[in-house]
Amino acid sequence: MKSKRVRAILVIILVVAISLSVVYVYWQKTISVDIAGADREFEPGLTTKQKLEDFDYLYNILMDNFPYFDVEKRKTGYYWPEHKAEFEDMIKNTKNDKEFYIALEKIIHNVHSGHTKLLSVDGYPYDLYLYSPHNGGKFDKPWYDVLKNSQKAYEQWGKILDQPYEEYIPPKEGRKYSSQVVTNVLEKSKIAYMDIKSFGQEYMELDNKRIKDFLESVKDYPYLIIDIRGNGGGSTSYWEDNILKYLLNKHAEYDLYTIYRNGDYIQPFIKARGVGLKVTPMSPSTGINLKNTPPEVKKDGFGKYVKVKYKFEVREPVGFKGKIFLLVDDGVYSAAEGITIFCKATGFATIVGTNTSGDGIGIDPVLVALPNSKLIVRFPISMGLNPYGSSNEEVGTTPDIYVQPMKSKDAVMEKVLQIIDGGE
Repeated sequence: MKSKRVRAILVIILVVAISLSVVYVYWQKTISVDIAGADREFEPGLTTKQKLEDFDYLYNILMDNFPYFDVEKRKTGYYWPEHKAEFEDMIKNTKNDKEFYIALEKIIHNVHSGHTKLLSVDGYPYDLYLYSPHNGGKFDKPWYDVLKNSQKAYEQWGKILDQPYEEYIPPKEGRKYSSQVVTNVLEKSKIAYMDIKSFGQEYMELDNKRIKDFLESVKDYPYLIIDIRGNGGGSTSYWEDNILKYLLNKHAEYDLYTIYRNGDYIQPFIKARGVGLKVTPMSPSTGINLKNTPPEVKKDGFGKYVKVKYKFEVREPVGFKGKIFLLVDDGVYSAAEGITIFCKATGFATIVGTNTSGDGIGIDPVLVALPNSKLIVRFPISMGLNPYGSSNEEVGTTPDIYVQPMKSKDAVMEKVLQIIDGGE
């Protein structure tokens, strides 16, 4: 009797194990990115033909999937797709792999998008760590697939560029760690100040205690200034877990829209993040403010959009109930733009400064590996729209109180202190 029960249990375990294996294999297939030349290794000494193949592959990927060519043309006057022949000539004139890398770097820089760049030898190990299974799991699988496939190539590129490949080691207290947070009491029992220079994920846990301890010490102050000027971003989780976690006293939510191109390459990345896209034409009934929407999104190649509902619950507030000011400038970008949008949408803080630089709405930029060189290019795929319909990448976020910057003094800080002194 006992042996039958044991056999029955073993059968159940086997069935469950097989079922989980099938689900895992299915998951692997459904979100795996199609990597060009995945079965080939990088061999130094690229021919001109191979270099041009790499560029043409990248050009076509960007033309089908990158959403910001028209935006960047309006911002800079430069329309990248028109320069294809010029870029091909640059590549034809390269005499070796190192010159090809430099030329490719310049070509990609000319896209004029802050999130579009050639992944460097010293930057590659960090991204490999960031998107590895122990960090992101299934949500980051397409990113990790691209990175892992190019690991051996980047080790070789390190030798070609005289930049030794080094495995990324996360910063720890006392080693390779410089806090991104500066705290200060500007006026005892009245004005607290916190400057955060980066929202880098690698600093998130290390900065958490410093921020929490400071906020607890000033929880009874009537004013808190959070300065993120020059903060180029990092991780959204940084400001959610290190700032909102301790300052948000009531539930907050708002809706935003992101628009995508119809390219095939980006689909596994979108699917991995659980983003559901509608393919219906955009109209007033969608909820998108079409009056201010960039004109190109109504053309062929665009049309997929998603309405994202952002929800923020109360977690571990320290009890601060005073007024918060968020200081911003055109150095605020990406994840730092994210908290600016949150403040604008919810009134969590009064935004003071100049327009930000945007691109703080949507999923991570995707990665594409070139078939011959195995070099990786990062580029954004989601055009986030401000609540009033404009492209966040194009206009950023407009502050509640605009202050013209001055070289001789900190006009933004002076404005905030003036408001506080006036009791506003």
